[in-house]
Amino acid sequence: MDMKTHSSSISSSSARQLGATERIQCAGKLVDFKRGTVALAVIAFWLSAPGQLEANNPSRRHEMSGTVQRVDRKTITIIPRGESQAVVFDWDRDTRFVYNGSPATVDGLRSGTWVTVRCIHPFFGSPFLYRVSWETTASTSKTSNKRK
Repeated sequence: MDMKTHSSSISSSSARQLGATERIQCAGKLVDFKRGTVALAVIAFWLSAPGQLEANNPSRRHEMSGTVQRVDRKTITIIPRGESQAVVFDWDRDTRFVYNGSPATVDGLRSGTWVTVRCIHPFFGSPFLYRVSWETTASTSKTSNKRK
């Protein structure tokens, strides 16, 4: 018995037992809404958490260095070493800032600072920073005092 014949032979009492919202006939086939709903929920969850899923993919993570061009409360713009095009990175409260090897805040980061960043490049959206570090260089006044 083919699907078309089978679907037309279902009585109205059988349809009530299956539940009107569980199965309907679409293009000659019975569609199970519970399976479809679960599949859509899984896809929606997967798309809603791309950063978390991408964090587990080492091929999408990397480290780079560059000069800070701009800093605000949601993004940091960096010109990578050897490039002229700036890259805008998103950051949030989970991004770690490290100054001279110690935990720091974004408030200590200034334009023109040389930084090393660890980032994730997701399939969708801007690259995301999960660590930004920078150090101070030795001042020339200390070296000039040693020569005296």
